[in-house]
Amino acid sequence: MTTATKKVDTKKVANHWDTFGAAPPKQWLHSMYLRRKVLLDPLQWHGGCWFNWLQRTYFQEPAGKVLSLCCGSGRHERRMAQVGIGNKIVGLDISDGQLERARIEGEKAGYGDILEYRQSNIQQDTLPENEYDFIIVVAGLHHLIRLPHVLEQVHKSLKPDGLFAMTEYVGADHMDYPPHVRSSYQNMLLSIPEEKRLRESNRGTLIRAGQQTREQAIARDPSEGVNSSQIMNNIRKFFEIDVEVEMGSSLLREVFYDIIGNFDDDDEKDNEVIDRIIDVDRSLRKAGILSNDHVFGTYRPKLL
Repeated sequence: MTTATKKVDTKKVANHWDTFGAAPPKQWLHSMYLRRKVLLDPLQWHGGCWFNWLQRTYFQEPAGKVLSLCCGSGRHERRMAQVGIGNKIVGLDISDGQLERARIEGEKAGYGDILEYRQSNIQQDTLPENEYDFIIVVAGLHHLIRLPHVLEQVHKSLKPDGLFAMTEYVGADHMDYPPHVRSSYQNMLLSIPEEKRLRESNRGTLIRAGQQTREQAIARDPSEGVNSSQIMNNIRKFFEIDVEVEMGSSLLREVFYDIIGNFDDDDEKDNEVIDRIIDVDRSLRKAGILSNDHVFGTYRPKLL
């Protein structure tokens, strides 16, 4: 199905995120050790999280105005305010429920004068021209079907010397993995000791990885990965690469979903398990069996 014929019920999406908890099950990048191996080490950064890297690399003087798309409950805006990335940070999201959480938590953290939140359907709305020094989206583009429109708005709204950053799932639409990929995920999951496969959310054992069907994904959230396979093509149309890191296939996300909290960053045996699975992921990608599904990047607007 082409982008032109795909349709998403935006009201259903907004309702889904309105009721989505502020603390969903932990995923792979909640592990600081795993995050260091797939992102911070490639960035040659050892001074904390990637927001610290952004601040040190680009914003030793805070940006005047920052825009965060698909901001959700505001965790990333609070982090940017904490490390001094921007003097004014605006968050946009389609979900009123998530925006209310973001406002409350921003006030609690003492950043009410820096953070501003607005309801917006970025797939339809337009952004002001030449407005922002920095625009960021964290795991939001893969929920958007009208990527050319959204990225054109980002490009237009950035100042000529502005910066765009993203960390994104860019793999198969709706996480619809082919059978041989699902088999690889399942084999790796079952190689993890059973005591490490206890799900934090319900204490049941995680026994299947990457087995959700396309139909199940759409039923839960019709925007999940709706046009994710087209993200990088559209990025290339509007932006030049400044820094880009391929973080790995979905094997890492699927295998560690809801169990990553069982792995201690300071435990050598736990880290050996993570290292082994990262090595398998890299080997399978090198062999062309798996593709890279996750990208972190910073970009400069092209002259169009």
